[in-house]
Amino acid sequence: MDTLSSIKLASNISRFVGFAAGSLLTLQSLDASNNQIRDIHTKLTTQVLEYTNEAQFQLPNGASSLSPEDDVLFRLSQECESASSALTSYIATLYQGDGQAGQGKSVEDITPILQSIRESLETKYLPLAVSSIGQTVLEIGAKNNRLKANRTEDISHLAADLNMLFQESTSPALTDTQNSRAWAHIALNIKKILDYAAEQVLLGSLQFWTMNTRQEQISKEHENTFEWILSDQNSKSTSRPTVNFVEWLSKDEHLYWISGKPGSGKSTVMKHVVESPKTLEKLNAWAGGDTLVTASFYFWSSAKDPLQKSDTGLLRSILFQVLRQCPGLIAQAFPEQWQEYQLHGSQRFLNITDSTTSELLSAYRIIARLLSSVNAKFCFFIDGLDEYDGQPADIIELVEAISHTPNLKACISSRQWKEFEASFGGSNPWKLYVHQLTQVDMELYANDLLSGNEKLERIQQLDGKECFDVFVKCIVDNAQGVFLWVFLVIRALIDELIDTDRLIDLQQKLDSIPTNLENYFEKILLDTDEAAWAQTAHILQTTLLSAEKLPLMAYWFMEELSTSRAIMATELRRLSRDVASERLEEAAKLLNTYSKGLLKINNGIQFLSPALNEQEWLYGFRVDFLHRTVADFLQTAQMQQLLKKRSSTTFDADLSICKACLAIIQITPASNDMFAESSRALSILHIFWTHAKLLDRASTRDLQISLLDKMISTLKQHSNKLVQLPMVILGAGNYWAYDSDFEFAMLFHCVSYGLGEYVQSRLEEERLEFSMPISGLLSGCLSFDPRVRTGKLTLSLETLRALLQRGLNPNVPFGDRSFSWWQSLLTTMYSRHLRGLVTQNDFDAIELSSQYGADLQAMVEVFSRSRVDGMQAADILDKILPKEQFLALRVREEHRTHVI
Repeated sequence: MDTLSSIKLASNISRFVGFAAGSLLTLQSLDASNNQIRDIHTKLTTQVLEYTNEAQFQLPNGASSLSPEDDVLFRLSQECESASSALTSYIATLYQGDGQAGQGKSVEDITPILQSIRESLETKYLPLAVSSIGQTVLEIGAKNNRLKANRTEDISHLAADLNMLFQESTSPALTDTQNSRAWAHIALNIKKILDYAAEQVLLGSLQFWTMNTRQEQISKEHENTFEWILSDQNSKSTSRPTVNFVEWLSKDEHLYWISGKPGSGKSTVMKHVVESPKTLEKLNAWAGGDTLVTASFYFWSSAKDPLQKSDTGLLRSILFQVLRQCPGLIAQAFPEQWQEYQLHGSQRFLNITDSTTSELLSAYRIIARLLSSVNAKFCFFIDGLDEYDGQPADIIELVEAISHTPNLKACISSRQWKEFEASFGGSNPWKLYVHQLTQVDMELYANDLLSGNEKLERIQQLDGKECFDVFVKCIVDNAQGVFLWVFLVIRALIDELIDTDRLIDLQQKLDSIPTNLENYFEKILLDTDEAAWAQTAHILQTTLLSAEKLPLMAYWFMEELSTSRAIMATELRRLSRDVASERLEEAAKLLNTYSKGLLKINNGIQFLSPALNEQEWLYGFRVDFLHRTVADFLQTAQMQQLLKKRSSTTFDADLSICKACLAIIQITPASNDMFAESSRALSILHIFWTHAKLLDRASTRDLQISLLDKMISTLKQHSNKLVQLPMVILGAGNYWAYDSDFEFAMLFHCVSYGLGEYVQSRLEEERLEFSMPISGLLSGCLSFDPRVRTGKLTLSLETLRALLQRGLNPNVPFGDRSFSWWQSLLTTMYSRHLRGLVTQNDFDAIELSSQYGADLQAMVEVFSRSRVDGMQAADILDKILPKEQFLALRVREEHRTHVI
């Protein structure tokens, strides 16, 4: 029994005791001879039955044994029935008339039972409840801290209130009626605590683990750059155009647009503004006495996670940040989900991970309408509209829908594309162009990069400071407001110092560098020594193609493991800090040499730090492109052709990535800490499974099978120390994995990644036997772990076909809820149908399942916004399928039935 149901039943038992004790006092005070007993007999008897029914113990669905708390409540419920029977008998005795005692129970029979029930509540049930509820409150408080939700004081106050009520309920000074009221108050507070937990479930389903990645990776070029945007004196400056950003922060103006050339520092400006206390100071002045709520989002086109570059990701991020600060709005923002939760008491109705953009926007609009009533004002910061994965017109429409709300303003940034210029530029006074304002910043930045080099200091002494300053100004002028160009050029000039110590030679080098970024990138690659062509091409292609950003350690393994045999021979082993540091240093030098500075290592490169831990050297130091413009450039047809031409004929990026990921898992310690966190081993496994699927082609299929066999074998060894590993890997919703065969769980996971051919080959070759029904593997086609997998589930028809051809039965029950594949498929499809999301791929999956014997007469339990019990498969198909396809299925079913 869940916590709230348990407390409610305890409260009802206490209410029964209070009512029964009060009834006894009332009956004893009445005069049976004047018909008072006759007047209240029927009413009192009915009330006794009502209170007794409320105190009845209901065995939880599917429960095979009782918890200690439930066992106590079960016995107390039985005692309530005994007391109820005695009380109704006593009332009947009095009702016989003339006040004569009959053969029924007496007050002396009933009072000890009631006293026993109250004492058991206090001495047996309450200590167990206090421990259980205390643990629940601690867990909710800890999760609240992780989510940084604004419920800390509420949870603290409720915990204190509960503690006081628990103590009060054991006071001998309380009457039975007062005691029942104390239990009722306990139940109300428990309901609040569980509502807070429900809020956390909904917040957690909005959150995604890459939500803050882009913001965290933006670095400021120089400590003193971009200070002008928040300066009150910038309008008086004659060295740059007028900047009115501070003025906008304090005014009731909806939108401010920050624009500029690629690489000019727009994202850096945005991060500077978001994190500056000066921004909050000005915004609070605008908010007046209202609560200020801020949120930010950074679009990132080179991200592997679609949520980082989609409208869905934008809305989930903003809603998460807003509702985290205003959790009281959660129930109103998602009213249907909250109503279902209140109705059924199940938190699974609160998972909105697969919500559409339209549904999320609807939630946002509800919140926007409530702003004035909750005395709040919002300010959003949205960076990189040009990095949105869609049409500019769509993101412009969404931004305008978000920003044109009373009590709300938004600061946005993008490149100076014509679509954005038309919507946000033109005569709009609330805008700025970063590249027009960074002359002084760039001089600071350039001087900072050039300082500290002995050769440059000597050149400055020989040629004079004035000539050197002219040289620096020439760099800044050529940059045309683009910081990235300055960084790349100065690095190239410093490299040139190996061969010269004259300023004139550096000037000639500077003059030879294209001022356009793309032309410069091309020059960098074309000037690469021929001996390094292959390794440069391999590293850049691997970084481009990887499903997620790879850790630096993976690049060491990719270089080290040049043959497939090497990885097959390696075994589980842990690295020492010294060895790990040495390998990271080697990998960093490798990247610097062969990527020509076009890649960067995130989170610093302190490989020799004594504080370096295994999580960092295994999964940290993720490698990315220096800037989005680099990735864009390398994805052009011309550069793709060049990289392919320079790669060795045997190079395969997917194979290289798989081998490196396998090697990392082999040196990963078998601990829950390493596998439970989505950004650690789970992310490496996700990259491995994703690229293993891409090896499903004739030239690499044997290697694919070997790699998958080795990975499963490696995880099997880890599971000897970490027994819950299958459930940790498969994630929530697959609790059956806790007791399943390890091999079955891993094959199920392979199915979820579309590796049907591999699974089929394993089943055919090894004649595996499982405690789980083998047909349960079909359900893997609908398994999708949002911790590491992004976007939307696309069911693999090839995998489904391979398993059905192997003889797996779509009608066999499986899993925690004993749903067959066919039932699970229809439940999912019906939910999608109600939201207008059914695709041709879904129709094909239904058709394929029907071809292999799916039962059209099966009863399906459907959950959508409301629960529908007992719908027949044919009824669901009639609602969601095109008429022709449905009729064809009926004909096939009738034919199959006739043949049988």
